[in-house]
Amino acid sequence: MTRLRARDARPFRATLATGGKFLAGAVVNQGFMAVTGLLLVRWLSVSDYALYSITFVLLGAATVLTKPGMGPALNALISRHWPDRMAAGRALVAIRDVRRRMFLLFSLPLASIAVALFHANGATLQATAVLLAVLLLGWWADLRSHVIDQSLYYAGYQVRVQTLDALLSGTRMAATLVAMIVTKGNLNVALLLAAAAALGRVPFIDRWSNSEFPDRHEPVLAERKFVREMTLRQLPVEAIYVLQPQMILLLLTLKLGTTEIAQFGALSRLTQVMLPVNAVLTAYLIPRFARQNRRLVSTFFGLLGIVALPGIILVAISVLAPNWLLWLLGRNYQNLHTEVMWAAAVTLLATVSGAAWHLLANRGFTRYASIQIPMNLAWCGFAFFFWPIDNLQEVFLFQGGFSVTLMTSVALEARAALTPREGAQVK
Repeated sequence: MTRLRARDARPFRATLATGGKFLAGAVVNQGFMAVTGLLLVRWLSVSDYALYSITFVLLGAATVLTKPGMGPALNALISRHWPDRMAAGRALVAIRDVRRRMFLLFSLPLASIAVALFHANGATLQATAVLLAVLLLGWWADLRSHVIDQSLYYAGYQVRVQTLDALLSGTRMAATLVAMIVTKGNLNVALLLAAAAALGRVPFIDRWSNSEFPDRHEPVLAERKFVREMTLRQLPVEAIYVLQPQMILLLLTLKLGTTEIAQFGALSRLTQVMLPVNAVLTAYLIPRFARQNRRLVSTFFGLLGIVALPGIILVAISVLAPNWLLWLLGRNYQNLHTEVMWAAAVTLLATVSGAAWHLLANRGFTRYASIQIPMNLAWCGFAFFFWPIDNLQEVFLFQGGFSVTLMTSVALEARAALTPREGAQVK
C-alpha cells in the first residue's frame, strides 16, 4: 500500500514541479519585459517614444483582431482527438488559414489608421514606412509563433516555451541597455530590437511544432467551419477591447498632442510592474478557482485581494513618494506628480476588474460579456462629443471608465451566479 501511494504521488509531484518552473519562467519573462519598457522610456526622446507607443498599440490591435476565439477553438479541436497528432496538425492549418483571412480583412483599415496617427504625430514619410514594416513583421511573427504554441502544451512543452520567452526577453533587455550606453535615443534601434525579439521566437516554435505534428493535411470542412464560427462569435467582444487603446490614442491625438501621448505611454509603463501578477493569475489562481467546488465566494474575494495587493502598494508609493516612480521614467517626465497617482489608481482598478472577470469567465459565467459593447461605445461617444478633455488626468479618468463597464459586467455575472436557479453551486 505504501509503495502504491508513493507511485501515485510521483505524477502529482512532477506536475507540481513543472507548474513551478512554468510559473517562475513567466514571472521572470514579465519582469524582463517590464524593465525593458522602463529603459525605453528613459532612452527615447518624447517625440520618438510617442511614435513607439502608437506602433505597439496598433500592433496589439492587429494581433487581437486577427485571432479572436482562436485559442479556445484550437484547444477544443485538439482536445477532442488528442493524442491524435494528425488531427492536431489539421487544426493548426485551419487556424493559420482563418488568421490570414482575418488579416486581409483588417489590414487596410489598420494601415490607414496607422498612417494617419503617424502623420499627426510628426513622422516623416521614411519613418512611416519603417513603422509600417515593423507592424507587418510583428504580425507575421505573431502568426507563426502565437496561438499555435498552445498546441505544444499538449506535448509537454510548457516549460520549454516559457524558457524561450524568458531568454528572448532577457536578451532584448540586455541589448536595450547596451544601446542606451552606446547610442543616444534611437527609435530605429529600439524598433529593430523589438522586431528581433518577436522574430526570434519563430524558428523554435516552427521546429518544435513540425517535430510534434509533421503530417499536416488540409482540415476537413467541419473543422474550418468550427474555427470560423468561434472567430465570428468572439470578434465583437475582442473588437471592443481593441477599441479602448485606439480611442485613447485618438483622444490624445485630437484633443492634446504628441507630448501627452509620450507621457501617457511612459506612465503606462509603470503598470508593467503588474505583469508578474498577471502571470501568477493565469498560471495558478485561475486554475485553482476553476477547480474549486466549496467556499467560492470567500475564495473569489481572497484571490482578488492577492491580485490587488501589489496595485495597492503602487498607489501608496505614487501618493507618498511619487518621485521614486518618476525617477524610473527619466528626466523627461519628472513633473508628472499628479498624473502618476492617476495612472496607479487606474492600474489598480483595471487589474482588479480584469482578474474578477477572468476568474468568473473560467467558471463559465460569460452571459453578460456583450453588455460591455454598448456601454463602452456610449462612454466613447460621451468623451468625444460632450467632454472637453484638456489634460492627462482626464485621459486616465476616461481610461478608468472602461474598467467600470467591466466591473458592471462582473457584478451582473456574480449576481446571476448567486441566484438559487443558476448559482446553487456557489457557496
